[in-house]
Amino acid sequence: MIAVIDCSSLLSLARYYLPNDKKNKLYEFLKKKIENGEILVIDKVLEEARFVSQKLVVQRLDFLNDKEFCKKNQVGEKTEDLIPFAHERFYRMVDNSFAVRALTNRLSSAEYEVEKKLFLNSADIKMIVKCHNFKNADIEAVLITEETNRANDRKYFKKIPAICDFLNIRTLNIQEFLELQNELVIEIN
Repeated sequence: MIAVIDCSSLLSLARYYLPNDKKNKLYEFLKKKIENGEILVIDKVLEEARFVSQKLVVQRLDFLNDKEFCKKNQVGEKTEDLIPFAHERFYRMVDNSFAVRALTNRLSSAEYEVEKKLFLNSADIKMIVKCHNFKNADIEAVLITEETNRANDRKYFKKIPAICDFLNIRTLNIQEFLELQNELVIEIN
């Protein structure tokens, strides 16, 4: 299974889990999973991680700032040219299924196109497309995010779990993901 991880989950790891990981088992586990290609950190997520919460993520997971490590392990994989499987159909889904109609109907067509372009260049949709492409290549993938289906942010496009549900992509939060990892045993002091 390949896990594509969101910045919100990396931030949860840095804030709540890693400070209690006295023997660095979680740190080493995450580093190994990234080296093995089992956890993917795409470019947009890495960019966010380098700036959120006073750079807490890259301070606690310092290997994400190591240029050699990132290059060797495809951390920050470029997604600029990432094309969704069946892209014409996918882009119709963006308009017809992913947009929050109650909000986008209030926009002019030009305003909607600007918002749509911002959405299509966001970390959220790039992670979803990555998982969608894995799924269509018969590779098991999961998207790790702390987002929920609850619509509470007045965004023009649905949240990650809602879009993933529509596309049949599995989502987990970081706690659920860690609970699935049989080889990981963390001692909290």
